[in-house]
Parts: sequence; structure tokens; C-alpha cells
Amino acid sequence: MIEDAMIIAGDAYRDATKRKGVVYFLLGIAILQVGVFSLYEEISLGVADKLVKDAAVGMLSLVGILSGLTVIFQVPRELRERTAMTLFAKPLGREAYLLGKMIGVSGLALRNMIVVALGSLFILNTQGQLGDSSFVRSFFESGLLSFVGVIDIVAIALLLSIFLSEGVSIIVTAVIFVFGNALYMLANSSAGVASVATIAKYILPNFYLLDIKTEAVAELSYSPEYIGLSSAYGLSYAVMIMALSVIIFKKRDL
Repeated sequence: MIEDAMIIAGDAYRDATKRKGVVYFLLGIAILQVGVFSLYEEISLGVADKLVKDAAVGMLSLVGILSGLTVIFQVPRELRERTAMTLFAKPLGREAYLLGKMIGVSGLALRNMIVVALGSLFILNTQGQLGDSSFVRSFFESGLLSFVGVIDIVAIALLLSIFLSEGVSIIVTAVIFVFGNALYMLANSSAGVASVATIAKYILPNFYLLDIKTEAVAELSYSPEYIGLSSAYGLSYAVMIMALSVIIFKKRDL
């Protein structure tokens, strides 16, 4: 199973990287945006430092999410073209297929996030905006939790792409992402909405828990315990969604 999964992972990674125009556009825009912001120190009333760091942290997360969503276009197409039917015939073929897709697309997202992170830090350093290492630490802490969130998004997108079309999968994934980020605020709102949010938090991923971008810009670091427990939560949620995907996929008549 592991060998088959790694083959699928390689294929998924290569399939996503074939869309080089999209990938390089995202990476180029991310790095260019950080560079442009860093040139406006005078007209930004002294907040260029915050703007460029905010752009760096935000684009790091955005590139990871958009990279992860490429799985939505792979699975429905391959099911229509029946390109993996030989693998599906094996005892653990469907499990290997889903695991491979998860590993391959997550690997692509990680690569793109690393490129953006290194490019952003290079620009910040050349502009003399890094100062001490406090932002570097908080930046990578935010990046780590953002990547865990991307893994959750890949798992959700993979689940939806099993039985929904590409367009619908993107919309539903986006809605889940928005509500997952808003759970904390909804839980502290009016009584009726708070009750719904309390129920929803046991179903939807709590992306708010993984979002420390604002703190990263302010150069505030979290304890290793928080980073570890938040990462464990995110990864556990991804495992749960993957298990559900396997159950549904095995019952689907191909």
C-alpha cells in the first residue's frame, strides 16, 4: 500500500506542477507584492514595516491554500478518465490512491510555501526590516500552523472531490474555510448563533486555532506547547477526514 501511495503521490505532485503558469504566477505575485510594499516607506506613514510583514505572512498562507486546492481538479478528472482503475482493483488500492493524493498535493503546497517564505525573508532582510530574529521565529510558527491548515483543506477538498464536481467542491471548501475561521467569533455572538457555532465546532475544522498571522506580524511568539497541540489538532482532523474519505470512496461504484 505504501509503495502504491508514494507512486500516486509522485504522480499527483507532477500533475500539479504541470500547471506551471499558475504556480509561478502565484509565487511571483507573492514575492513581488512583498517587494513593492517595501518600497513605500515614506508614503505609508512609517508603517511599511508592518505592511510588508503582513503581506509576507498573508501570501504564505494564500499560496499554500491555492496549491492545496489543485487536488480538486485531479480526482474528478482521473475518475472520469478511469486512469487509476488498475490500482483500484487491488485490496488496498483506493486507500493508497487517497493517501497518495494527500501526500503529493501537500508536498506541492509545502514546496511553494517554502519558496515564498524564503523569498519574503530575503526581501525583508535586504530592506533591513528583519531586525532581530523575533519576527523570523513568529513567521515560521505562523507558517507551520498555516501548513497544518493547508493539510486540513487538502483532506476536505479530497473528500468533496470524490462525489462532487470541481466547481461545487471549490465552493463548498471555501464555505467550510470561511466558517472554520469564524467559529470563535460566532461562538461569542448572540445566543442562537453561538449555539449553532458550538455544534458546528465539532464538525468543522477550527481554522481560527491555526491562525496566528496577526501575532506573527506583531512579532509575538507562542509557546511550543500551543504550537504542538494546535498542530496535533489539525493533523488529527485531517486523519479523521481521510478515514471518512476512505469509507465513502470504498462504497462508491466505479
